[in-house]
Amino acid sequence: MSKFIKNSAKKFVVVGLILSLVILFSSPGFASKEACENALIKCGVDAAIAGLISGPQSFLAYAAGCLIGYSWCLKYYNA
Repeated sequence: MSKFIKNSAKKFVVVGLILSLVILFSSPGFASKEACENALIKCGVDAAIAGLISGPQSFLAYAAGCLIGYSWCLKYYNA
């Protein structure tokens, strides 16, 4: 019986987390141009780190992915 209660508690927590994320991501404040710019900045930092570790080729590939993601975000996510 206690095993069932532990599983039920875990399921409750997981469902609560999923619902919170759905509410967070569907809020109007998240779907703004500011969110796309923040994501581009974070991705750019990751690209710079990858460039420092692996070289300029990896930086260019990573940065291209960042720009593609940014343009997608502006076109489709903020529509």
